[in-house]
Amino acid sequence: MELHLERHRYLPAIALFAGVLLTSSLANASVIVTGQLVVPNPIPTDLTESGPAANSSLFYIIPEVTNVILPQDVSAGGIIGGTIPMGTKIDAYIIHADTLALAGTIFTGSVTFDTPILGIYVSDTTLDFSDGLAQTYGSPIVTYPTGFVNRGLELPPGGNDSIILSPDHRTVTLTLNTSGTSLDELRLLVATPVPEPASLGMAGLGLLSLGFVAYRRRRA
Repeated sequence: MELHLERHRYLPAIALFAGVLLTSSLANASVIVTGQLVVPNPIPTDLTESGPAANSSLFYIIPEVTNVILPQDVSAGGIIGGTIPMGTKIDAYIIHADTLALAGTIFTGSVTFDTPILGIYVSDTTLDFSDGLAQTYGSPIVTYPTGFVNRGLELPPGGNDSIILSPDHRTVTLTLNTSGTSLDELRLLVATPVPEPASLGMAGLGLLSLGFVAYRRRRA
């Protein structure tokens, strides 16, 4: 019985620390979408041109991986330019609209993150490359349309799709004009948010509480 009571002395501190972790996790997932962009629930596991998500009247933004440390320098894509340095922590999202049977449809929407967008991939080459590094960028549970030739965005001067990156690099606004022959997709690499100082302070308080309870237990 005494051992049972001693164990329960830890519960308030453990609950506090667990609450801090939960709050931090929710803060890291802060994404605001507008227009026809939706976060699907459940996440589709097949994004191929003939898969279950094909020919939807909406287009998806799908969270892929989070808090990944880049193992090498990678291209940021042509829209941003330059490279993302090795060691950078990123979250990855793919925006997907399988519109092969919806020629003439116009999709609009935007997505805003708490942290800067570091890379944007809009071509079949860069999308295929990042699919191939599935354990770094893409989700290991999703089947991608890797190798589909008309995958990506058709940007001017040859196409009618539009992507606008805000000056602070936190928002992309999209207008997609479907042709019936392409699969509109892009992948975003976003800086992983750093926990706010208040969250770190509460985490420290939780750890301090655990240490104090352990100290009292040893004294008893």
